Amino acid sequence: MTSRAPTQNSFSSAPSAGKKSLSDSSISIIKAPPEPLMVCIVDNEAAIRDSLAFLIESEQIPVATYASAREFLDTWDITRTGCLVVDIRMPGMSGLELQMELTKRNMKVPMIIITGFGDVQLAVQAMKRGAFDFFEKPIHHELLLERLHQALAQETAARQETAEKQEFQRRYDLLSPKEREVLDHVVEGETSQEIATLLKCAPKTVEVHRSNIYTKMRCKNIAVIVRMMMLKRIADSGSE
Repeated sequence: MTSRAPTQNSFSSAPSAGKKSLSDSSISIIKAPPEPLMVCIVDNEAAIRDSLAFLIESEQIPVATYASAREFLDTWDITRTGCLVVDIRMPGMSGLELQMELTKRNMKVPMIIITGFGDVQLAVQAMKRGAFDFFEKPIHHELLLERLHQALAQETAARQETAEKQEFQRRYDLLSPKEREVLDHVVEGETSQEIATLLKCAPKTVEVHRSNIYTKMRCKNIAVIVRMMMLKRIADSGSE
């Protein structure tokens, strides 16, 4: 593996345009990733690896190169990888087999397939299995860079959203059963007086629970909490 020193990349460190995350609200549940994601190039031809690495690094994107799919699987860092550029035909494990192996391991990273003349059908198979895109040699550099930026932005936004949901769940788990019950009613838009009537307690007791909720959730913006609770309900219902 050949790895280049990471450099700051404005495209890979921000969510894609039009997509909202908690950082768009008045608070941010979790900070953005400290380092930009890298592109991993997997190709058995050194000249192609070096050429693509030089091209991608010209966009201030960190790059790691691998001479085989097996070398990649043995040494890659999934926490830093934002996109793969893989030759579909390689000695040993092919690009298509690498894609299937990653799927088997439940490792989801955007993959751009590089194909030679006559390999389009294999590329179509890869696309059906979830590849981000494919390019036929000779590669159109500007289009490749454009798609790489899109893949990195998409992956960064997805990881940010996952991290926010995990952090929200961690904070939610701190709530007592009664606080969760109060929060459910708050999400429905009910006032403290209405909640007190439903729970057969004093409004002041509800206010104490609400205060505890804000403290444990580390957020005083009820709109943010409500929105995350709605997303949590959708996620929970989808996993049933």
